[in-house]
Amino acid sequence: MIPISSAFSGGLVWSKIPHKRGYELKRKGEIIGSLQRMSFWSSEVQAESHHGSWCGRSNNVRTET
Repeated sequence: MIPISSAFSGGLVWSKIPHKRGYELKRKGEIIGSLQRMSFWSSEVQAESHHGSWCGRSNNVRTET
């Protein structure tokens, strides 16, 4: 896993996945992780990276336009 200090200087960018309920995390153009909302009505989310996957809940998952 990369240190948090290099994450800030490394240009991490979240982008919405077209036609899906999720986001991709990119670093220098390479996809390094994703965040998917399990369903429209659920607060359940799944995060994935090369280091594993995690499930959780968030009452504050929202999109900014």
